[in-house]
Amino acid sequence: MPGVTVLDKMVTAATLKAEEELHEMLGARVTPDNKKRILALLVIPEGEKITPLPRKQTAGAVAVLAVAITNPVSRHGADHRQ
Repeated sequence: MPGVTVLDKMVTAATLKAEEELHEMLGARVTPDNKKRILALLVIPEGEKITPLPRKQTAGAVAVLAVAITNPVSRHGADHRQ
């Protein structure tokens, strides 16, 4: 049985390979228009201190949270009315 160091190296190599394959697969699916839009998120607008990306991430997290909160409430309300 290999030692911990050998196993760690094997796991690291497998992880790196999987990440490379994922990036290649995702990169192949990005359209030129989407690539421009993604890269624009990395540019700091004049007069700002950060890129628009953190705002998008926060907005996305809030939207997911809102859906998670409202869906169970809606289902409970529908069940309760019956």
